[in-house]
Amino acid sequence: MDVVVLDANFDPLEQGVAFITREVRLLRPSERRRLFFVYLTSGVRTMDLHAAFLQNVNLVVNPSDVEQLPEALEISLRHYNELYRDFSCALDIAPI
Repeated sequence: MDVVVLDANFDPLEQGVAFITREVRLLRPSERRRLFFVYLTSGVRTMDLHAAFLQNVNLVVNPSDVEQLPEALEISLRHYNELYRDFSCALDIAPI
């Protein structure tokens, strides 16, 4: 799995968001770099890098902008792959 999109309202009865984010945080750095984590939540601006950093995700998307998700994901993945280009080449792994 390369891309995970998590809605802030996912499975509130079983604390789904807390479970998923905890599992992602427990990944080894080499595994985490192979996962692009998107968080759908209100109260943030879509593609706000500071909000993404604070949520420990790669991309945040406001649900009111969900129709822009494909474009935001394409742009963000391109930037992510550019950031890790040399690293991926050194390890001989394909970009996400």
